[in-house]
Order: sequence, then structure tokens, then C-alpha cells
Amino acid sequence: PDLLITVRQGKTFHYSNFPSTEIVKIPGVYQLVGVVEEDALLKYNDKQLIGKIKGVSPNYSQITALDSLVENGQFVLQQGKRNFAVTGAGVAWFLGINLRDAKQLLSVYVPKRGNASAFSMESAFNNRVIHPAGVFSIQQEIDDKYVFVPLRFARDLMDYRDEVTSVEVYLKPEADGKEV
Repeated sequence: PDLLITVRQGKTFHYSNFPSTEIVKIPGVYQLVGVVEEDALLKYNDKQLIGKIKGVSPNYSQITALDSLVENGQFVLQQGKRNFAVTGAGVAWFLGINLRDAKQLLSVYVPKRGNASAFSMESAFNNRVIHPAGVFSIQQEIDDKYVFVPLRFARDLMDYRDEVTSVEVYLKPEADGKEV
């Protein structure tokens, strides 16, 4: 993004309280993307990896050029009520993700909010599964740890209602970032 808005204290803020309408009216601002980003345990078949999920708004693929960096499959995060993941090339390689195997799902685990017991996976972590739909390649640091998912999937996984961890601000091509 051209600009990134995060909280000074804490981890999240409520998007419904965020002045998105006013920010989009600022000359030079093109679009906003709500984001929920979190460290996660990723499991596929018998392999696992600590990575990051990045839940993004539905408009994300229209704003960024990430769909042009997909090397396998397609950049689709949701169709109707179905959710999909797009993984970095390093994540896909390490976990052995096979996009042609529609029966095999990617399991995503994140720590439960509050005082969860660490004595069992079920009580300490929230878990959801998602279909991998594509593999992207940007740069190794990103490819080795990121998995893009729909914002609604990330919120459900984290037990959030309208919270986000950040808002990405994208500017119009002719905009002066410092002026905006």
C-alpha cells in the first residue's frame, strides 16, 4: 500500500468507527482495504509451518496487481459463500500444496483470544480449513510466510466482528503521497 494505518496501542480497531468515507474523499486517495493479519500455524497433509495469514477486503484483487503475480492457479479469495486461500510460493512448496487436489484443505490455527488453556490444541487455538486456489510469487521474504484469505474468513477465525489490524490506503497514480 501507499499508506498503512494501524493502532498505536493494542492490536485491532473497529472498522465501523473508522472514518473511511472521509478518507476516501481526500484528493488523491483511490481505495481503502481493511486487513486482518495474524501469525498462524498452517497444516497441509502431514506438514506444518508457522506463517502469516492476511485477510483482505473483497476489492483487494482489483486494487493491487497481485493477481498478475500468480504462478499457479488463480487469485480468487471468495466466490459466493466459499472461501479460498492464495499462498506464497515458499509456503506452497514447503507444505506440498497440490491445487488439483480439491479434497485436501489447508488448516489454519491461531491462538484463541483471552486466557486460553495451553494444555490442548482444541482449547488453545481456533481452527478453520480453506481451499487453496492459487500460488503467488513476489519476493522470497513474502512468499515464504504469507497466505492471503478473505477478510471474512480471518475475522471468523479470530472471533472478530468488524475489527481490523490495519487499513491499507492506495493512492491514485498521479497523487503526491506526502501531500495526501
